[in-house]
Amino acid sequence: MIGTVLGNRYELLEKVGVGGMAVVYKATDRLLNRFVAVKLLRSEFQGNEEFIRRFNIESQAAASLSHPNIVSIYDVGQSEDMHYIVMEFIEGKTLKEYIAEKKGNINWKEATDIAMQICSALEHAHSKHIIHRDIKPQNIMINTENVIKVTDFGIARAASGGTLTMEAMGSAHYLSPEQARGGYTDQRSDIYSFGVLLYELFTGRLPFDGETTVAVAMQHMQVEPVRPSKIKEDLPKSIEAIILKAMSKEQRLRYESAGLMLADIKKAYLDPDKVVAPTEESEEEKFGTKKITPIVNITLPGDNASKESAPAKNVVRRTEEDRIKKKKDNKKDVVAIVAAIATCVVVAIIMGVIVMNVLSSSSNKVTYQMPNVKGLSEVEMTKSLKQLREEGFEIEEVYEFDRNVEKGEVIDQEPKMGPIEKGVKIVITISSGKESINIDDYTGVPSEEAIAALEALGLEVKVSQEMSDEVEEGQVVRQLPSSGHVLKTGDSIRIFVSSGPNKFELDNYVGSDMEMSKLELEDQGIIVTIAEEHSNTVPEGIVISQSPNPATVMMKGSQVTLTVSIGVEILKVPSLLDLTVDAASDALTNNKLKLGAVTEISSGKAKGLIVKQSIAPETTVEADTVVDVWVSKGAETVAPPVAEQQTPVVEAPVVHQQMPDSNLTSDTGL
Repeated sequence: MIGTVLGNRYELLEKVGVGGMAVVYKATDRLLNRFVAVKLLRSEFQGNEEFIRRFNIESQAAASLSHPNIVSIYDVGQSEDMHYIVMEFIEGKTLKEYIAEKKGNINWKEATDIAMQICSALEHAHSKHIIHRDIKPQNIMINTENVIKVTDFGIARAASGGTLTMEAMGSAHYLSPEQARGGYTDQRSDIYSFGVLLYELFTGRLPFDGETTVAVAMQHMQVEPVRPSKIKEDLPKSIEAIILKAMSKEQRLRYESAGLMLADIKKAYLDPDKVVAPTEESEEEKFGTKKITPIVNITLPGDNASKESAPAKNVVRRTEEDRIKKKKDNKKDVVAIVAAIATCVVVAIIMGVIVMNVLSSSSNKVTYQMPNVKGLSEVEMTKSLKQLREEGFEIEEVYEFDRNVEKGEVIDQEPKMGPIEKGVKIVITISSGKESINIDDYTGVPSEEAIAALEALGLEVKVSQEMSDEVEEGQVVRQLPSSGHVLKTGDSIRIFVSSGPNKFELDNYVGSDMEMSKLELEDQGIIVTIAEEHSNTVPEGIVISQSPNPATVMMKGSQVTLTVSIGVEILKVPSLLDLTVDAASDALTNNKLKLGAVTEISSGKAKGLIVKQSIAPETTVEADTVVDVWVSKGAETVAPPVAEQQTPVVEAPVVHQQMPDSNLTSDTGL
């Protein structure tokens, strides 16, 4: 439905709430250029005449009301088969959410102010003969200016409609006894529900609770609530009296009108110690008793002195008229006794029927299985609950901002996973994501107030000192981001607090982004020097250290050095082949690497030269990486093989015989 335009005018922007009968969207009124809330009858009820009739009743009832504490109705329309109501868009939260947020610790004066606004709205509605019939904190909105708005007249009826009985409607925890038993309802039914709301508002607790709707309804009819002062000891007695009178089981004992109740609330606000609303009936109201005329002491005259001194006798002087009157009174008493007995019998029969119905319903209970939808997306949750919705279970979807849960994800569910009975209302809380926050201008605001206000919005506040000749010391000079920007809950904002003229304390920039840190310092008149350094732990562009240290008192024109990470240093392994061990160690050290194990092996290379390294040359590594080497210990000496032993051969020496001279002359005779 998001993006749909109804009546060529209202563009649906986002879903903000789901009720049993309708879905509420935030929309833009294109004609008047403003945000509105559009209540769209649920698709499964578009063809149901009864639901359309009730939907139209709501629009007619609410449109007739004009009060600052009642949500305004702008338009009613139908686009194709879609019935819708256009109303005032309330930027805020429900009273139920506010009570939960405060954990029941709401100051009684603040709670009384809220009560007066709601009661004023009821007084106006009742004056128009409109009874709400579903007063509960879920139907009360508090806008950003702490103004109360009563919403949802979905089951309202005109008081003059002539209907003496109606189906018990509304939410079980806030039902009046007459609604619980399907009896006659009027403006005092709203006053009872309002009394229950006040009980919760002032104490943080509901007066009645139980595992089933029937159990809660029975308590409304039969059980007296614990006095609020037992829960909240500091609660003024006047407030307690107002709450208990509004919650009287019998309609006749409650406030006759919201106007009378509002008058008492105002008196209690001005004088909390004065009880303005009696909470119990007098004996005459309870039992119809009346004052009896006391017996008169009459002294009868005597004839002698002894008789005169005798004690007086108590007698009653009755006339004939008295005797006749007494007979009539005796008859009246008999009639009253008979009437009282008859009334008791009728009440006993009614209570018996109620108990039998309850016992019958409890003995024939049909249970269903409630799945665990916590953590599911909205689409997945809808699928999981499809069967329960088809079985007629009312499923209310409540949207809350949550910085830790993704938008559209289920935050919580009630009831939890397990068996549930027919008629139990299912409430699903869905995350609206982080809340959008429009940043105000805090310039000139004392730093403590600005920090408190920003943290209350769910923002992380960072504080820097800054010199200023114009802004007093301790007040905000400027802020980043500036006013008008939109942030989300959990985002950070930095405020610059005046340290007075010409001096400020240096902030801690370690771990911050270098560009932002440099910009902030230069804005304060500081001269910034950037030093770069490799780091295996600090990401690139983040400040590793600073000089001088944080909290140093600075002057305009002072110098600050920021050492910034340039990331992990990447190195290349040099070639160590043919180097000596000492030369290799120097080469590795020069490249911020380390020499590892040195192992000697035989090699054809000269002894002492490196023949092998554990990491190949030109390999990319980090600083301090260890490289192992293998060093030549020279060629290995090989012994010749041992020959077999043989008898040595001795050659005879050559003898040269000298011949006679006569024989040397010629060599022909040989």
